[in-house]
Parts: sequence; C-alpha cells; structure tokens
Amino acid sequence: MTELKETAEGTLLWEPSEATLEGAELTRFARWLAEEGRGPSDLESSVKSHDYQALWRWSVSDLEGFWGAVCDFFQVKFHQAAEGVFGKREMPGTEWFPGATLNYAEHALRKRNEDLAVIYEGEGGEVQRLSYAELSRRVAQLRSSLKNLGVSKGDRVVAYMPNNVGALVAFLAAASL
Repeated sequence: MTELKETAEGTLLWEPSEATLEGAELTRFARWLAEEGRGPSDLESSVKSHDYQALWRWSVSDLEGFWGAVCDFFQVKFHQAAEGVFGKREMPGTEWFPGATLNYAEHALRKRNEDLAVIYEGEGGEVQRLSYAELSRRVAQLRSSLKNLGVSKGDRVVAYMPNNVGALVAFLAAASL
C-alpha cells in the first residue's frame, strides 16, 4: 500500500526525469500544438524547456481553442458532431460539446495490444495490472453476457460494486452496447 507522507509547503515529493518528460503525453500534445500553429505563441520555447505555464495559461484563457485542440489531438470520434465546444457557459451547468454523441467505451478500448491499460491497487494493497488486450477481452465477454440477457443500447444498467477492476469492466461493457 502507498505510504502517505506529510510535506512542508513548497517541498517537491517527486520530479520527473528528462526521459519521462520527453515521453509524456503532455509533451507530445504541446509539440503537436506548436507544429499545427495552434495555442499560444510562446508554446514552442516553453516545450523545449519543459515549462508548461504557457500551455496552462492558454488552456484557461481560450477554452474553445484548448478543448477543440484536445479533441483533434486525441482523435475523439463523435458519432454526431458537436455544434461547438460550449452551449451554456454558466457554472454550474456548463454544457460541453452540445449536440455531440460518442461512445466512451469505444475510445477507452481503441488499443488492443499488450500495453498496460490499468493498474489497480486495492485498499488491502493488492495490485492488479491489465493490458488493453485483456481489458478488451473481459469487456467483450461481459458485453456478450449482457446481450444474451436481453440488455441493449438505451437500457439502464445498475450495479452495486466495489471500486475495482470489475467495476471498470462492467462500466465499459454496459457503455459499449
């Protein structure tokens, strides 16, 4: 089980290595933005120095630009296109990507390889790791069982489950119908 530690204000608990920074998805996203000519003008120099303040400032000052770029970068597949990034912008109650439809499970299960998809650590310290291939196999198996029971798209599926890998599999199986 992970040990919790107290820290003084300003004390770093961990700092990523240069190799970790270079391989980070955030770095890849920032480089893509710079190559595409999107985002803040000082983004390219920020990426080179691994200073993500310019990216953060842009993400909170140009919400439409930032979230539109996130959708493009991650190749979000909408089954019904959005009318824009926002409908209503009032908080609470902001309406994101009005009119859009997508399937969460379709995106979560795009990969089918042996890369690590899930690392779960239970309260008792037990650790479970699943590859995308294994996660997809388990989801497909439960999805098939749900379909055999007559569950279909639009049905409400409810479960009282512990917060574990089984709950994730159940959610993805129900969402994939």
